[in-house]
Amino acid sequence: MDSTDTTIDYNTYLIDATSTDITLTLKDIGEKITVVRIDNTANAVTLSPLAGININGLSTKGLTSQYEKINLIYTGTEWIF
Repeated sequence: MDSTDTTIDYNTYLIDATSTDITLTLKDIGEKITVVRIDNTANAVTLSPLAGININGLSTKGLTSQYEKINLIYTGTEWIF
């Protein structure tokens, strides 16, 4: 379970932002990842791809609700969900 800023790549991540805001940097790895937010605090959980890469056309994607889950796939040019 991640509870600090981190760079993510090949797995399922359970994110606990109870203590602080968390930013997850997405590498351009050509794989599928799953991110699940497990806390219900007001702290931010933000997915942020490397510079020049988007998530469904956006520069970042936030997870705002407890148990919110996102499955992402890297297409070679962008992350999609």
